[in-house]
Amino acid sequence: MEVRNDITRKTTVQKTNRKNNGAENKPALNLFCRLSISDIGAGSKKHKTKLLTIKNKIMKTESTNLENSYIGSADGRDVYTYRNSENNPLSICILSDEPFSVEDAWDTLMEVYPNAESKNIVFIEFDKGVAMNYNSQYAAVFHEYNLNPELLETSLSFTREEYEEKRDDGIVSFDDFLKNIIETVIEEGGTFEDAVFIAEDAFLKSEEDAVRTYDVRFNDEEDSNSKGFRESFEYCKQYIEMYNGSNHSYFADYKGGTVSIVCNETGETIYEEEIK
Repeated sequence: MEVRNDITRKTTVQKTNRKNNGAENKPALNLFCRLSISDIGAGSKKHKTKLLTIKNKIMKTESTNLENSYIGSADGRDVYTYRNSENNPLSICILSDEPFSVEDAWDTLMEVYPNAESKNIVFIEFDKGVAMNYNSQYAAVFHEYNLNPELLETSLSFTREEYEEKRDDGIVSFDDFLKNIIETVIEEGGTFEDAVFIAEDAFLKSEEDAVRTYDVRFNDEEDSNSKGFRESFEYCKQYIEMYNGSNHSYFADYKGGTVSIVCNETGETIYEEEIK
């Protein structure tokens, strides 16, 4: 299945991750995603206004230390937990006045934190601010995640039914959509608020996609032509699948070149393949 670049883009948070002593990054997920959590500079004015409203609402969440507990000590390092807001992941910090590595932090965590091996824990960063809060020199911060698809669904401004109405053959189901967002947020060290923002951003972006039209363009090293279509992405994709490899229309003239699907409104190339 081909990936549509305009509506399938993984959103990233610039954090350092590690789970279960070093899991490899997964490939990009099939999400309705375009913008990063901190970047709302793209898209229409209407889209950006809606995102600003959502982001401002999220940022108003009070940062309160709901849980602050001493867990134990090992290897000369102390382990504390805290939570900044009700829906955010539990933070676990490894504290010491002596420098230590990520590997050292994991060793201490596994020794002290109850059932750490069976929990969804991700290393986030070394944080000087957290260290200062605990009167220490160094602090390694981990997040323990328990993101719930049901909770995420009830926190969204759109419904399951509204999402499904916008689906086409290239888009995942609503359940997989929620699952993919949660996996992405965990991989990137984000928060529950980040998950809500990503989902809202993706859905709003899909509203813009619903009114866009696409054309089929032929290119080689010497020339370029287009069909002049103002059709859906699916229509253009089916057209290419039906005629690529034949002598129909420009396919005969551009063998060895490329055929692509281009958005008429943005000029962006959405899909491309070699002409057989």
